[in-house]
Amino acid sequence: MIHLRELRVDNNLITSLDGILQLDGLLKVSVKHNQINSLDFMGARLPHLEVLECQQNCISMVEGLEELVCLMSLHLGMILHDDVNDRR
Repeated sequence: MIHLRELRVDNNLITSLDGILQLDGLLKVSVKHNQINSLDFMGARLPHLEVLECQQNCISMVEGLEELVCLMSLHLGMILHDDVNDRR
């Protein structure tokens, strides 16, 4: 799937991004209105990802943002806890 540039999977009861963390051609991902409770990008291979839209989920933890070196736009919406870790 090296040609997949944009993925929109809003409103699909998704609980994790694990299945897309190695799709290194992605530029934009939209997973709004799902059931994701944590984001862990440690070891992810998303070198071109520029936009990540995760509003309207139940996100309480974010780790490994430093792995998303091209990220320009991050939309998390409301985070339930103060547990956003950036291990730079």
